[in-house]
Amino acid sequence: MAIAFGAATSSSNTSSSSLTFAGPTVTGSDTILWVSQYLYRFTAAAAPTYNGVAMTLAGSQMSVESNRFLGLYYVVNPVSGANVVISGTGSDGTRGIRGVASYYTVAKQTGVPDATGSAGPNTTSPLTASTTTVLDNSWVVAVSAGPKNGGITASTGVTSRANLGGSGEDTLNFGDSNGPKTPAGAYSTTFTHGGGDTVGQVTASFGPVATSFPDLRLAFL
Repeated sequence: MAIAFGAATSSSNTSSSSLTFAGPTVTGSDTILWVSQYLYRFTAAAAPTYNGVAMTLAGSQMSVESNRFLGLYYVVNPVSGANVVISGTGSDGTRGIRGVASYYTVAKQTGVPDATGSAGPNTTSPLTASTTTVLDNSWVVAVSAGPKNGGITASTGVTSRANLGGSGEDTLNFGDSNGPKTPAGAYSTTFTHGGGDTVGQVTASFGPVATSFPDLRLAFL
């Protein structure tokens, strides 16, 4: 069996220090939940929690600007439909939070992430990141975010699962490769935007559950 996308949920708010929303209804086996968060006009960002437990950061949190934070986190074998809580501290103007939770099945439960990547932060559009996968048939998740720049659009190598914000607003766009990278190696994910403002992108890959084969020697016993 191969990795498959399950479902995604998302939410946004403004003028609050935290954001709470329900994660997706999780079904299937060997599942993994990814949460992407973007906090703007805060002085610091905490790791999101899922079902009351802090999630694990994939790679490193990106400071898109001094008061804007982009991160990609995960939990393996998540419970179904628990709350995601994203929070920040301090305030630097009209603050806001955007978050996406997306789960996948038949995902390897150890050795996560398989690899990570990033691009920016800068004003370049299109913005392309490269993730060099290690395991064959891995999937890549990617999230791009930034301030008022005409919106962010998933382009080459990315199928968007949630796009929060838009023209004139701080925007987060989360997506994935919508299929395996085979053979393993460099995989590019590209987002476009209106330019003029600083935008960043962070990525991570995750491998499939190892396929087991029967011991054919038993047939000859």
